[in-house]
Amino acid sequence: MIRPFLRRCPPCYHRRPLTVDQRASDRLIFFSEEHPLQVVILDKEVLNIGRAEENQDIILQGRRVSRQHLRLECKPDGHIYVTDLGSTNGTWVGDTLLVPDTQVDVGSR
Repeated sequence: MIRPFLRRCPPCYHRRPLTVDQRASDRLIFFSEEHPLQVVILDKEVLNIGRAEENQDIILQGRRVSRQHLRLECKPDGHIYVTDLGSTNGTWVGDTLLVPDTQVDVGSR
């Protein structure tokens, strides 16, 4: 079974400086040992994340990412919700594996 990343970044991780726009906005940072770091500004209410290029707002490469992996919703009240879309390898929030098709509140901005 695939496990979540350690809370601390491995020694091979080198943080790139953030742009002014990235520092001024809510953002999501994707880290992979196999692919470049990806920083995404949360500029939409609903973001679909996956490997497929069609109908995705954020495209992630990698064999563990499903074509339609998860949905991220930024609500007007500031809360952020994650829904696993039935991905093959699942979605982890911290050290908890999400139940597919169940919306989970992961906190507020």
